[in-house]
Amino acid sequence: MLRTGPDFPRGTARPPSGIFHADFLRHIQGIARIPNPSAAGDTIVMSGNARDGAFLYIASGRQNEFARVIQLDGEFPHPGGIQAVGSLVAVGTDNDQGPSLVRFIDVAVPKEPRELHHLNIARSFADAEEVGITRLIDGPMKGRYALVVGASDNTRLTFYLSNQANLESPQTRFEMLAEWKQGPGKKTLPNYQALQFVTQCDGQLFLVGSFKTSFIFGDDYLDVYRLDLPKGKSEIKMTQVLRKHMICNHCSLRAGGGLFIEPTNGDLHFYGTGFWTRKVKGVAVVRYEGFAPGKSDLPRRILSTAQ
Repeated sequence: MLRTGPDFPRGTARPPSGIFHADFLRHIQGIARIPNPSAAGDTIVMSGNARDGAFLYIASGRQNEFARVIQLDGEFPHPGGIQAVGSLVAVGTDNDQGPSLVRFIDVAVPKEPRELHHLNIARSFADAEEVGITRLIDGPMKGRYALVVGASDNTRLTFYLSNQANLESPQTRFEMLAEWKQGPGKKTLPNYQALQFVTQCDGQLFLVGSFKTSFIFGDDYLDVYRLDLPKGKSEIKMTQVLRKHMICNHCSLRAGGGLFIEPTNGDLHFYGTGFWTRKVKGVAVVRYEGFAPGKSDLPRRILSTAQ
């Protein structure tokens, strides 16, 4: 559980009147776990939308202690699913429809996060429901970063590539690489809440999507796709290799979901969040659930992985 602290954005508690309350659709949208060797425990980042707009909530330490809330001010109050590479969190923001803005927040120092504005991706053509990011470790694009943005209920996935390896450089930009669009003869994708990359040790890319089959009583799943990147600007090839049924006791994959690769052994972990804050012994908390190899129905290694 995350103790939310007094600065947690308003409007993320379960609405007292359910679907008839204006806050019903304001909820936790994404989660990322980030290794933090300089702190006593890793960093947890959650995205969500509240009465005050889009936000990132950052906690660190073994007790998940509050570190910072970032209000993602601007014209886009709705953030989506997130992914982190190193200490950099990529998050898409929109108005539940296009246009949108993908933003990049460095949380290496949890209490002093900073935004890398030069990396921002302004999208005039579509929303940004979820964002995934990874560093490529093989091939002619080795060292550069790939990014995916899902839009329009995942009927359109846009893939980007950084023009150089150093994301701190003011000259670094993300340029469109390829697209996947829903069309005749193609698989219809579920309404994923998160889309995240996994990079295999040999450089092969996979994309993992998390979703729930219906808002309240549905089942929770992870889908895994093998990705084949094009050599030029053309459509990317996606081949589904796995669907895994997840048993959520304290989470919903209609809310936040996030992968984590254990740096010491490459084991794959997954985290899911609840929709809203809850009161536990009088304290507002955000519940999240971890799926670890050997302790849940998550296989030890869906893939042999490297971050």
